[in-house]
Amino acid sequence: MFTAVLFGLSPILSWAGNLRVVHLGDSHVWSKIFPRAAHTRLRQRLGNGVSYQHIAKPGAYLADFLNQRSVNRVAAMNPNLLVVSIGTNESYAPNFDAPKFRADMGRFMAMYRPVCRTILFTTMPGNYKNGRVNPKARQIADIQISLANGLGYQVYDLYGAAGPAYWRQGGMMDRRGIHFNAKGYSQQGVMLGNWIADHIVD
Repeated sequence: MFTAVLFGLSPILSWAGNLRVVHLGDSHVWSKIFPRAAHTRLRQRLGNGVSYQHIAKPGAYLADFLNQRSVNRVAAMNPNLLVVSIGTNESYAPNFDAPKFRADMGRFMAMYRPVCRTILFTTMPGNYKNGRVNPKARQIADIQISLANGLGYQVYDLYGAAGPAYWRQGGMMDRRGIHFNAKGYSQQGVMLGNWIADHIVD
């Protein structure tokens, strides 16, 4: 049912028995359920040589991580895979500025690429606004996908892998259709863990 969509460089990285993941994001990562489920699935697939840490801030925008303090914090964790899950708060911004978001993506890569050569963006799974599918979520996902090859990062299109209706109909979202419950975040973690494991080279 789920499709792993790969953009940018392939394979994602060489596996040397020591995968060090840092997962950066907003409240979806801050919940801890999403990254913990991804870590568990990676250890099931790849063994115990997987470390998985996360840095998250509720309400975060990509621009909130464009500072040297955040870069230094990631650098101190010494990842060989940086996962970035961002975009939900941008999708609810009344004055979302697509050109600025594109520029921020470029700035992010320029700042973090020296810290971690392999960077993976996950698009948001999708969300709702006023009871309807929020079109900005797909717009932001499309921007992230369109820039992947040019900026040299990977994308796991979590939106395209299932879509917002899947999460709502499966009872995995809150009543507003913005956040997810434990079942939803766990499912996303499993999907992410499987995607990463599938793109590791032994």
